[in-house]
Amino acid sequence: MFQLITRSWPSTRGQLDHLGLDKFGSAIILSDQDYHAGALYSYQIEHNIYHGKRVSPWIIIASHNVQFILKHQLSQVETYPDNKVKVFCKSSNPAKS
Repeated sequence: MFQLITRSWPSTRGQLDHLGLDKFGSAIILSDQDYHAGALYSYQIEHNIYHGKRVSPWIIIASHNVQFILKHQLSQVETYPDNKVKVFCKSSNPAKS
């Protein structure tokens, strides 16, 4: 339900600095390595600059063997050719994105 609510938040374009799989924890054996979808972006609302890092309301941790789930999640992020990204932010608290 929360994910549906956040999709109804107003959106703006932000500057995308990073979008990809990030390691979560450390592992000696590659198949034991966990990952999460990571992002870094900035956006401006009424002359204030905010920074965000969430790809989704849900934080998903996946093992090396099922990282395809995270890759699919990343493929759903709306990006634009000018290295911009669609950012949904809460109108009552624009720092929450």
